[in-house]
Amino acid sequence: VCEIFNGVELSPVAWESIFTDALSSMTVKLIPPSLDQVLVGSIERSRHPDIKAVFLIGAAQKQFPVPVMGEMLLTEQDYQSAAAQLELANPYDQTLTHRPYLAYIALTRASKQVSLSYPMTDEKGAAIVPWSGIESLMASFTDVGVEFPAAIATNPEAIETSGQLGQWLCGQLGKDRQEPEGSGQDIAAGVLERMRDCDDEALKQTACKVQKSLDYDNAAAMDGELTGKLFKFPMTTSASRLGTFAKCPYQYFAKYTLGLKRRESVRFEPMDVGSFYHAVLEAIFKALQKQGKDWVDLSTDELVILCDGESERVISENAQLINFMRQRTHHRYIIESAREVLRSFVPMLAQLSGAGQFKQSQAEWKFGFDESFRFILPLDDGRKVHLRGLIDRLDTAEIDGQKAALVFDYKTGGKSVDFAGMLYGLDLQLPIYLLASHTGNIAPAGAFFLPIGSATSSASPSDIDTVEATFNKAKGLFDGRFFESLDTAAASSGGWSEFYNFYVNKDGEPYSYYKTSGALKPDDFDALLEHTERCIKKLIEDLVAGTIRITPCRIGTNSPCTWCDYRPLCRFDWQINDYNILENIGKEQALEKMKK
Repeated sequence: VCEIFNGVELSPVAWESIFTDALSSMTVKLIPPSLDQVLVGSIERSRHPDIKAVFLIGAAQKQFPVPVMGEMLLTEQDYQSAAAQLELANPYDQTLTHRPYLAYIALTRASKQVSLSYPMTDEKGAAIVPWSGIESLMASFTDVGVEFPAAIATNPEAIETSGQLGQWLCGQLGKDRQEPEGSGQDIAAGVLERMRDCDDEALKQTACKVQKSLDYDNAAAMDGELTGKLFKFPMTTSASRLGTFAKCPYQYFAKYTLGLKRRESVRFEPMDVGSFYHAVLEAIFKALQKQGKDWVDLSTDELVILCDGESERVISENAQLINFMRQRTHHRYIIESAREVLRSFVPMLAQLSGAGQFKQSQAEWKFGFDESFRFILPLDDGRKVHLRGLIDRLDTAEIDGQKAALVFDYKTGGKSVDFAGMLYGLDLQLPIYLLASHTGNIAPAGAFFLPIGSATSSASPSDIDTVEATFNKAKGLFDGRFFESLDTAAASSGGWSEFYNFYVNKDGEPYSYYKTSGALKPDDFDALLEHTERCIKKLIEDLVAGTIRITPCRIGTNSPCTWCDYRPLCRFDWQINDYNILENIGKEQALEKMKK
């Protein structure tokens, strides 16, 4: 109208006629409001006058009034540079400041009643924190009522629908009942029996549903014919796969048989930092190998220079790392911190190399991936299992005419040997690596976790240099007959080894403090390797038999469920399913059990 009649003067009557004709030809797609109207909408977009009551769903801390996003793809600088031309989502800090305003809108639009609802647990069964404003509301108003739907399960007088009746019956008869057995349970059992025999079809259906829920055992099983198709021999497996199966057969089934994975996200996890460490250390070793030198042949300054050069080359050849460092200053700081850790770590590798007779011969040594080296374990029925793995570092030495091998596994976090885990098959990494290194006339000497970086500790300013210079000991297990070849200084002077976790007593033996020492007596060392072979065979037999039970192991309070990605799939419920309870035992007890 403004464009057509721009500059034209008309009387009010004429304008009324024009607007009447214009509006009469328009069709407005809006249902006329009624007195019993129920409207559904989001807080920031819903604008409805004269609302009588509001029911807010999902009043959890991370979801109400708007979800709090995690790490976003675009940075604050990206928003600032693009805001003039592009319409982008609200930056993180703006979303946080906008939340109280949206909460105010949600709570003040109703004239008579406001109800808030929030879940108690998420899809994994973990507790959900309710919106923090709920406590403020309860403190500000005396007439705020709190209702828990589960209360119906213990109060039959509150039952009004068949659904509530079923909930009460399940609460009284189910395995998760919270009250002791008594008359309430007897009454519920009688009610359920009468419902099954009554003429009311609705009550019969409710009784049928209740009985199914009571009989539910959350069991998982695999058809025998299917297992024969899934598992073919020779079978290829690894220490991590066997450990997963030993911890929880269903987790193995979901992860490796079904091949389910978490949805990938572009994030730099601690594991990626570990990959960076491994790549740089491998590059340094190859550079030394090309020069015909060992770690101990270079000075500390030369090692640091070599470390800087190789780490820079690794970064320049990795497009993902380059892009990661360009995204944020904090990302660059992560990489630079990792490089600083390596600068401190490589001189320690030189000390380790000079401590005894063992010298590094391989880096990132793969076994079982191709025909160049295979580790084959025959089963009792003649079928064969191929084990594969990746050994971070392999050292060898010629000792009394016998070639021996020493295995190292780099760890970014502190890790000690778990003898209970080796007994139950939960952690077979080091013993499997020992078996893999035992080829031809090469004797397995030991296997160790070698920590990269220092553990966090408290120290006074005057002691910082001393703490930083302290060697982070390699923790593992080894055949005690090789202790002199590991640390010649400790063997000659006695006491604790500076580089490994063993103690040499005044008689020149490394078996003192046996409970915590990494040294194993020869018969214990042999028993460990023999037990590992038996354990592998037993796990493979259970695997090919189709075992996919939802029975996660539990040692003390530790369970694989804590970090499992498949809890929404298995729906493990301790009130229905059973843990595989394992005894937490020490080194000596575990070794005794291995000999039986």
